Amino acid sequence: MALTTFSGPVKSKNGFLNTGAGAFLLVSAPIALTTKEHAGRIIGINDADCAITLPTIKSALTASADEDFDIGAVFKIFIYQTAATGITITANAANTMMGQVLIHKTDPASKSWLPAASNKVITLNGGTKGGLTGSYLEITAVYGSSLTANWLVNGDLLTTATAVTPFSD
Repeated sequence: MALTTFSGPVKSKNGFLNTGAGAFLLVSAPIALTTKEHAGRIIGINDADCAITLPTIKSALTASADEDFDIGAVFKIFIYQTAATGITITANAANTMMGQVLIHKTDPASKSWLPAASNKVITLNGGTKGGLTGSYLEITAVYGSSLTANWLVNGDLLTTATAVTPFSD
């Protein structure tokens, strides 16, 4: 099916399915994500030190009249077969991160981490910052305070070491 754009409300009484071969994208090299190509898909990372760049969020306040805006776009990032040693997920200067990640250790200890107001980077190292195979993040374009566009981060990261925050500036 071709890409279809609706300008009015769309109602589905039984939901929309995002399934099939196009629902999963395997990545094994640095990637700059785009809303059109990557939002709503599961992005399987199979590169221990992959650099992932989030798009600049176009909002109703910043998009031109002929552009779509990105609020609500969801990027699902899954550490697929290769544990992280230096994966970075970076927002641009105009957008920061909010939300939380939970880092699960192989023993019962787990810890939740929140980004600081200025944080724009998530680093996964397979150890203290999570990123073992099976780690998962959902990153959603949202409005933060003062209607600024931010990335809402939620995730479950796996580690064997004592956890430290994966967020930085």
